[in-house]
Amino acid sequence: MADVVQKYDAFWLHMAAGKLIWDNEIYRAAFLADTYTPNVSLDSTWSDISTHQITGATGYPVGGPALTNKVISATMLDADNILLPLLTATFRYIVLYQDGTVGGVVQPLLGYYEPVSGSNVTIQSSDYLIEWPTSGVFPLS
Repeated sequence: MADVVQKYDAFWLHMAAGKLIWDNEIYRAAFLADTYTPNVSLDSTWSDISTHQITGATGYPVGGPALTNKVISATMLDADNILLPLLTATFRYIVLYQDGTVGGVVQPLLGYYEPVSGSNVTIQSSDYLIEWPTSGVFPLS
């Protein structure tokens, strides 16, 4: 199960401005290498961090898999779990971003999490499941 997703500062700015349309836009879960060091204050767009995306992986779509069946409630933004069958990859972080433009900002970052704190995840030709917590991808409380 995914640990709590850490939100980038820009996430709250877009939420407050009413610019995130969770259920109607494309959001992705990108896998980043250990060369990336998250900075929730300074990192704000995919172009700030895209050079850290993993390469040479099998079963991983460039840009990351899209979140599907996204829903909004009073307490959370949620989506279906993500299954990557027969994945071969090594990564450290999973970063969520909008694959589009929000209020003039291209591909804003929303949040990230580290599946194994302080360590890389290495998967060799195995199914990999990103399972969101019962509190949703982004708890709003």
